[in-house]
Amino acid sequence: MASTTNNPRPLLTLSATPAPAINAVNTYHSKPPSTTTNIPQQWIPSPPNVELVDLRDHFAAGRFQEVVDYDTAILSPENKVPAHILALRAKVALGEAKEALEEIKDAESGPEYSAVKAYAEHAVGKTKDALKAAEELVASDPDNATVQLLAGSVLQSEGKTEEALALLSQHQGNLEAVALIVQIHLQQNRTDLALKEVLAAKKWAQDNLLINIAESWVALRVGGEKYQEAFYVFEEIAQAPSGAATLALLSQAVSEIHLGRFEEAEAALSQAIKQFPENADVIANMAVLSILSGKDHSEYVQSLQKLDPEHPYIKGVEEKSDLFDKAASKFAAKTNLDVAKKAIHKYDDENYEFIEAVDTAPKNLQKSEKEVKASGALSEAGVADIKLIVQDLVTVSKALHDELIVKRPTIEATRKCKFIRVKLSLLWAFSANLVNAIADNSEPKVKDLIRGYGGDYLVNIRKAEYEFDESKCIDATYDLSSQGDL
Repeated sequence: MASTTNNPRPLLTLSATPAPAINAVNTYHSKPPSTTTNIPQQWIPSPPNVELVDLRDHFAAGRFQEVVDYDTAILSPENKVPAHILALRAKVALGEAKEALEEIKDAESGPEYSAVKAYAEHAVGKTKDALKAAEELVASDPDNATVQLLAGSVLQSEGKTEEALALLSQHQGNLEAVALIVQIHLQQNRTDLALKEVLAAKKWAQDNLLINIAESWVALRVGGEKYQEAFYVFEEIAQAPSGAATLALLSQAVSEIHLGRFEEAEAALSQAIKQFPENADVIANMAVLSILSGKDHSEYVQSLQKLDPEHPYIKGVEEKSDLFDKAASKFAAKTNLDVAKKAIHKYDDENYEFIEAVDTAPKNLQKSEKEVKASGALSEAGVADIKLIVQDLVTVSKALHDELIVKRPTIEATRKCKFIRVKLSLLWAFSANLVNAIADNSEPKVKDLIRGYGGDYLVNIRKAEYEFDESKCIDATYDLSSQGDL
């Protein structure tokens, strides 16, 4: 998600695909091998490069103030300029692009500083000047690592994706370039290409902080069990001794949201918003969390509109508010299933929570179906949001299936096999109607994708229904002692 300064954020957020980010580290300067994990000597970082590891790790983790305050007096002469470039970029990330531009005036000339200038100009809204400067740098210094990163970011931000990828693909083992390529592919909804880029980089940069972060961005798109893996990475960064960076807390919160842990997500976002009350990404995600939690989100939307009217969340609400409403209502169905799962886990002979949950879920699904049919056609850009929602439904429906199997003997004893079978059958029918409605109301290119995403979810519900077929689940013989509702 883009920030108020349009500078990149190396963290996925829930309500929008991340903007291209340069908040990363560069550990290797030579091109990595493409077919082997045996790293030749020339791909091993030189001592001056190792000297900047702590500074770059601070940058990768989003601890930008530490980068600005870093004591460069201890650095060798050859690392003074790279450290200064990182400090200038950190200022842009902190919303201090104007200060960075003033500082550049007194800096020495060179493509690195010209690239930072273009990047900072873009951040303060001088997009035409920034794009022109970036294109000139691409023509004159395409092999310069800083030019590749910062000019590539400007190009991508201005919609010139092919040009950005062509420039970044010339990198010589620069992990920041890898991270930016990953984010661009995620913006394109090409999770497969993003994952391929990460796996290739891991062959020559295993256990690098930035690669771990990039892999976690991809994990948030893949979903399922990967949500937890991403959470562990961001949690570790947020709990670093040097203090929790806002971006790390934000990513931790997004992971928690995907895992359905709304209270924990709110705690992380509340901590982040205390540190930076005017961080647009944090406010946007507070709005998203409020919607998913059934709370009033108008205060956050109003704050965001004043702070950054061009923020992707605001533009998305204005251009396709009905799509976001549908997303929220489908998450409501997911919440119903989650309640049902927990209710079955503590199943006894008077479990009214389960009845309410399985009765409410079809109603929410039916409501979503009507909204889908009344809305505009779903484009390729909206597929990522739908995919994430359906993946969450897949996860919770599988958990519900497993809990039902465990509790089947108790369900038989309380004579509720037929009851649950009927409820699951209705749940499957309304779910299938919704998936088909979304697919039918989608652009031709994404119809099959939608049906594919919804297939696993529907299979889980159908499997659960089959487990309560008359041949597998048999209600106990009627007995006065077993009267009562579920």
